[in-house]
Amino acid sequence: MEPLGTIIVACIDAVRKNEANFGDRAGAVFARIAFMLSYFGMVVAFNCGVAGIDLAALLPRWFTIRRRGFLTIVFVFVMQPLSLLNSASNFRTVVGSFNVFLGPLTGIMFADDFLIRKRTMKLTGL
Repeated sequence: MEPLGTIIVACIDAVRKNEANFGDRAGAVFARIAFMLSYFGMVVAFNCGVAGIDLAALLPRWFTIRRRGFLTIVFVFVMQPLSLLNSASNFRTVVGSFNVFLGPLTGIMFADDFLIRKRTMKLTGL
């Protein structure tokens, strides 16, 4: 017996605990599909907005934020980055390769802040 107010994270756990029938299992499947689609829609919308804004700055005459957002959706399905992260060794390799980009970028930012600007920056200039 569990105390009242216990949060059940996975829908299938609720079905397993109560020895549910076919209708309960089907309801759990539909709930899981609904959560999956809502999460997918949220992630796609947020990432397309951010990528659209960033990439529209490259060629603003030809690409609007909306066009770049749609282009980002196409690239996401073409590249399929989850294939890079399907095992622990691949995940460590991908995360370790970020140091190649972040190390020099951090050095440039520190040099700009400490040597060139001498830690004085006008916020109105941003």
